[in-house]
Order: sequence, then C-alpha cells, then structure tokens
Amino acid sequence: MKKIILINSLISVVLGFLLFSCDDAGQNPVFVQKGKVTFSVNNLRPLDQQVDGLYTLWLAIDSSGNRVWYSLGQFNIGGSGEIVDANGNPMVFTFNGDTNSLVNATKATISVGGLPDKSVLIAASLAQYTDSVTGNLWIQDDLALGSSFGAAILGGNYGKYTLQTPTDNNASCLKGLWLSDVNGNDVWPNVPDLPAGKGWILEGWINDESTNSFYSIGRFFSFRNADNDGAGPCKGPNGNGFNKPGQDWVQTGCLPVSNLNNGNYGVFITCEPDYDNNGSPFPFRLFYHADINIGCGEFNWVYSEYNGGRIPRGKIKITN
Repeated sequence: MKKIILINSLISVVLGFLLFSCDDAGQNPVFVQKGKVTFSVNNLRPLDQQVDGLYTLWLAIDSSGNRVWYSLGQFNIGGSGEIVDANGNPMVFTFNGDTNSLVNATKATISVGGLPDKSVLIAASLAQYTDSVTGNLWIQDDLALGSSFGAAILGGNYGKYTLQTPTDNNASCLKGLWLSDVNGNDVWPNVPDLPAGKGWILEGWINDESTNSFYSIGRFFSFRNADNDGAGPCKGPNGNGFNKPGQDWVQTGCLPVSNLNNGNYGVFITCEPDYDNNGSPFPFRLFYHADINIGCGEFNWVYSEYNGGRIPRGKIKITN
C-alpha cells in the first residue's frame, strides 16, 4: 500500500509540473531570449537607397554619465508599408551589446545619415519593466523635431500660400507661389521655427502631378524669413520678392512652370536632411495641399499631414 501511495504521489508531482510548465495550447513555453527586439512603425515612406540611403534604428545605453549608441539595424519600407532590409527581405533587428546593460537603456531613435542623434525622424524615452524596456517613438521627442515644433505638427496646425510674382509686379502672377499674404506678411502664426542643430531643414515644393515633376520653393528654418535662395534663379527684374519663403518662375524658358492653377499642381513642405540638397523631395512630408486651384492674389491652406494620419510613429520593445 505504501508503494502505491508513493507512486501516486510521484505521478501527481510529475503531472503538476507538466501542467504548470505548459502554455494555453498545451505546449512548452517558448524561451524568450534576452535582447530580443520587437519593432513596429507606421507612416514611414520608402527611401530611394541610391539617393536617401536607409533608416537606422538606434538604442542608447546610459551608464556613469556616458552614453553609448547601438545600431539595431538599417532598414527600409516596402511597398505595402512593411519593414524590410536593404535587399527587400523581412527585417530582423539585433542588439549586439551586453544584454545585462539593457537596464540602462534610455532612448531609441530612427535616423537617416548615419548618426543616432542627428536627422532623427522619431524618437522615444524608454521605460523599464521587469522583463523588458519599451517606448513609443514620435516626432515631438527632444532628439527628433522637439516639443514646440512637434506639438504644432501633431496639433494639426497649418498655414497659407498665395499665387503672385512680386519680382515682376505680378505681370505673370500664376507663375509664383509664396508662403505669405499678398503683402508678404506672416500667415503661419502657429508654427514655430524649426530648431537648428537637429540635422533638418524645411523645404517647400510644388508638384506637377501630370508629369510627376517637383520644383523647390526654397529651404528655410522659419516661415517668418526668406528661404535660402530668395525668389529663386527664375525671378523677374523687380527685386528679390518678400522676406518669406517663396519662388517666382517668370523668366521665359527657365522652368516649365506656366500656370499653377491649371489643376495639375499641388504644394507641400518637407523636412529635409540638412546635408542633402539633391533637388528631389525627401519623403518626410509635414504639410500638404493637393490642388492649388486659386487665382492671382488669392490664398489657400497647407495642412499638417497629421490631419490625414500620415505622421510617423513607432513602438519598440527589447526583452531584458
């Protein structure tokens, strides 16, 4: 009888161990490796690798007053919004540092250009949990566009533009676009200056959608000052336009811009890496209006891309 009781007790212990060591599907739980990176992102646009390079996901480890950055991998965005590697394959992110140091992980960023704290699109301050470190990446982080400018974008703020050509006294007013009113006054009152030193600069564009052609309005940090080339190389003889971002295309044969309200043109403003001036828009668009479709001296709106749900955001989790 004692042998039977002993055998039954052993069976109960073994069954109990098996019961509590199985998951809901009756299978042994999968071992979770320390340092496993789980990352997702929305609204990042595909990069032309030959022109713009790749995105990099970074992790900062802070210890004893020192910060060390680790690249978790370079990636791109596929045609359906999926995260892929440089060859278009599914991306696997890897932390190659000491996994014991993950308790000191503080920041995560997505950047272009090879530096973890310059030209950062979105970033996060990380939170520590017993099994992982996590964060939500957004443009308002101090390592991205900053609190004030980021808040203006995420608040849905917007501005105006007008069709006019001040450099030829509006003789060809459908060939010029300015981010001001007809007198050159500020019409972007709720959008602060882009902070300098972040690795970004703003650039205005018109897009001829019939030919998929892009023409720069100029690069600038502030909607309240002139852009880097004033009225542009195609301006007329009457000065350099307003002290606001804008462009005149009035010289014959200079550029094929003849009628900005013919239904083919849109206007948008991008955030461009400050090291990159290749003549094409970087795919980090902040403001957009699809159809210009106004007359001379009239104004229209340029809306934050947040209103259309197109501002990037991401999530990261690393097991520790």
